[in-house]
Amino acid sequence: MSYILDALKKSDAERKRGDVPTLNSVSENAHHDQPAPRKPLPLIIAGTFAVLAVVGFTVNLAMKDNPQQQHVTAKTMVKPNVPTSSTVDTNSAAVVEVTKPAEQKTGLASEPEIAPSTETTANPKTKQITDTKTKPVVKVAKVVAPKPVVKPVVKPVAKPVAKPVAKPVIKPEPRPVVDPIVKPKPKPFKIYSPKPKPKIGLPPLTNAVAYVNRAWESIDKGLYTQAIYDLDQALVSEPSYGDAWFAKGWANEKNGHEQKAIKDYDRAIEADPNNAFALFSRGFLKLYNKDAQGAAIDFVRSQGVAKEESFKTYSRLWLYISRLRTGQSKQASHKNLLATKSSIWPSPVVHYVLGKIDENQLLKIIKGGDLSGFQERQVTGYFFLGLIQKQLGDFSNAQRYFEMALASGGIQFRQYDAARREVEILNQRNNKPANTPNG
Repeated sequence: MSYILDALKKSDAERKRGDVPTLNSVSENAHHDQPAPRKPLPLIIAGTFAVLAVVGFTVNLAMKDNPQQQHVTAKTMVKPNVPTSSTVDTNSAAVVEVTKPAEQKTGLASEPEIAPSTETTANPKTKQITDTKTKPVVKVAKVVAPKPVVKPVVKPVAKPVAKPVAKPVIKPEPRPVVDPIVKPKPKPFKIYSPKPKPKIGLPPLTNAVAYVNRAWESIDKGLYTQAIYDLDQALVSEPSYGDAWFAKGWANEKNGHEQKAIKDYDRAIEADPNNAFALFSRGFLKLYNKDAQGAAIDFVRSQGVAKEESFKTYSRLWLYISRLRTGQSKQASHKNLLATKSSIWPSPVVHYVLGKIDENQLLKIIKGGDLSGFQERQVTGYFFLGLIQKQLGDFSNAQRYFEMALASGGIQFRQYDAARREVEILNQRNNKPANTPNG
């Protein structure tokens, strides 16, 4: 114990002089002063712990004074370097830990102090003293980076979505209802698909025009079924061919199918509204099917679109007959005939109806003149002579003229068929069977 006290006194005297005492110097002075007494081991351990406690308390106070540097600590561990030639008791090894606070300016640990060399004394039992000079072991203090400051994540506050304001619905003021003039739309053409019929045995043709031309040849010969077959072939390739529809209507009319003929004329007029022949033929069938008003309309239209003057004159004559049958007076019906100014046939018939010439003068005009138009003059002249006699009430003389029109043989003219119908009407009136050839 006196050894420790002497060492502490010695170190205190040297600190006052500015020198740092070492354990070697203390041990040397002790050897010169007196022989080394026996040191009890428990006292050495207790003293060591006391020194460590004082040092720890001092360091703790220093770190409290500098709180910013508490996380930086320098530790220096000094262990004795035990030579291989001597045996040292491990219990006598001295461990000195020096801890100094880090400097405030740099934020790094200061240079560690080098612990003085330690002279250890061997176990007194072995009577051997070993001088131990250990080299200082320098450990660089770890630089602990400051922990990053984690800012709290602030979630954005959702702004309230403004609901759209419904606009007021402004109802329009009711407008007065005006009935529009609705024009009839033309009926669309349907693909013509005739019913299957027995083959006639005719060679096929290349186009629709060729079929229509051959059909007219068959009509002139009275072969109406063969003509309809050719017309069906033409309409399959060209469903909107107006001339083919008119020819088919004429063939059905001559074959006795008047309702089919009217429908065929309708299709021909839909394909070509200016088809004067289809308008005239449909008006003729309407007149003899108790539709005098519809017949008058068709005759007016045919008169307006006809190109030949003779055809216009025929339309005026039939319009005159239609108006008489609707109940109009002769004077009202004559106005349409006054527009005739031509001298060609059938203008002499118009003059007879208007009273400009008499019956004998008309008969002379029919028998005279060019032979090329003789048949036409007979059919049309005799028919209108019989029609005027019928209006005068002379039914026997009227029937005679109708039969003379049929005897002319002009089956290709419209007045031929009209004369046949008038004979049938007179026979029914007289309760007599028809004695006229079939057209």
